[in-house]
Amino acid sequence: MASTLVGQVFSQDLLSPAGRPDRPAGSADAPVTLIEYSSPTCGHCVTYHRDVAPVIKADYVDTGKVRLLFRPFARNPVDAAIFMLAEAQPDANYDRVVDAFYQRHEELVSAPNVKAKLAEIAASVGIEQAAFEAILADEGAFTPIQALATQAIEDFGLEGTPTFFVNDEKIVGGISATDMSALIEAKLATN
Repeated sequence: MASTLVGQVFSQDLLSPAGRPDRPAGSADAPVTLIEYSSPTCGHCVTYHRDVAPVIKADYVDTGKVRLLFRPFARNPVDAAIFMLAEAQPDANYDRVVDAFYQRHEELVSAPNVKAKLAEIAASVGIEQAAFEAILADEGAFTPIQALATQAIEDFGLEGTPTFFVNDEKIVGGISATDMSALIEAKLATN
């Protein structure tokens, strides 16, 4: 799917996530805020996560030009399970857990036993079987993830993943590093 610049402008509500606080990466004073709604079972999200996000992180987040806000968007029960597992970890481990599932996307979506594959990937990042079962059995662990998705749909018109907001401009669909860089550069030029 090619990206589409929707061009809608949103209020400060975009910076007030429902369900749980953001885990920002980059400088709080960065002139550009990049919000990413993503799902680990979405092929376009996986491509962005693997190929584009590292470039954006190195060129903009690590240099203090962009503050990144990654927001989970559960499209299905597998996404929900992955994000429940990540949310249950200390902040320092959140990205490592999420990344493990994005990196093993093909294995996960083709697994004959998805729960067993989820458990295997979780174990690879230190989530033991008993913890895995307890997290997935905790219905309350899904509440913040569901709140984020509901807000994204109802307040920001999210229809699928990936969806990005570069400052207040909405971009829908897969996007290349070149195109994302151009959007960020345009925002930097106006700040």
